[in-house]
Amino acid sequence: MSKSMKALISQYPEVLIMDATYKRNHYLLPLVTVMCIDQNGDGHPVLHAFVRHEDSNLIAKCLEFLSDKYDSSHTSTIFLDKDLSEVTAVKRVRNRPLKEPFRGKDCLVQSSKRFKTSSTTRLLL
Repeated sequence: MSKSMKALISQYPEVLIMDATYKRNHYLLPLVTVMCIDQNGDGHPVLHAFVRHEDSNLIAKCLEFLSDKYDSSHTSTIFLDKDLSEVTAVKRVRNRPLKEPFRGKDCLVQSSKRFKTSSTTRLLL
């Protein structure tokens, strides 16, 4: 995680978006990406991680790494797709006793292709 990524997530911790690609790179490995959303609704990557496979344990390790880098109690919303491993990982990390990341007003929002851009934008703002 770069210094600029750490600064961004510390400044805009409220809304995160997480997704994983499935072997869409020349390494043939899934890439987990987490983005924070600024006051203009623009997304900024704050974590990129290649994982062996999309497994809730590996995704949870990525989230634990991220939650150790900022005050995650300010995260109120995490947008996910319908991937059960991502949902399971967020729930597991959220209940971790150390720093209690993703506590507070957490809300898991599952997006779908049916959302129109204007609806998604309203949710983010």
